[in-house]
Amino acid sequence: PPLHTHTHTHSPHTLFVLPCWWRCQSALEKQFKEDPVEYGRLFDEDANGDQGEFAEALRTQYFEDRERFANEIEQALYNIDVKKTGYICAEHIRMAVMQVDLNKPVSDIDSYLERGFGLSLDKIKPDSEIPISLFLKRLNKGVLKRSSTKQLKLRTWGVKAALALSAVKSGIFGLKKGVKKE
Repeated sequence: PPLHTHTHTHSPHTLFVLPCWWRCQSALEKQFKEDPVEYGRLFDEDANGDQGEFAEALRTQYFEDRERFANEIEQALYNIDVKKTGYICAEHIRMAVMQVDLNKPVSDIDSYLERGFGLSLDKIKPDSEIPISLFLKRLNKGVLKRSSTKQLKLRTWGVKAALALSAVKSGIFGLKKGVKKE
């Protein structure tokens, strides 16, 4: 089917994939009005230190993905707090993160626990408790990203599709707009 009607019906992230693709494709077309796309210039800054359209689209995608991931973790933490105390233990934090990101490496979860508790891992016991709001405030002060391969593939699909399309349009693969390779 045409790209603009393509959906990933098996994915809960469908709504976020295509807008990213269109945003990245549009940015490429604005930044490089003529073929071929000069890939070395995708991340160039102008004299004022401003990034180009494509780099801004990637930056926007990163921050949207980060915010979505942080919101999913927050929701999972509050869902695990079945007694609605506003407090959560380290073991439940670990479970919440794994629930949101199935393939999150243990080392990343450990880093999240250290940052959120403000303690080294050896001082955090499975039953150590912290207010959820404080944990989230501290957690959000550092790098926060999804690791699951399937989820990452869906989120980066837009960027890869835009780059692949521009490569085809620019003739890198021996193809030109409207010309079929025999």
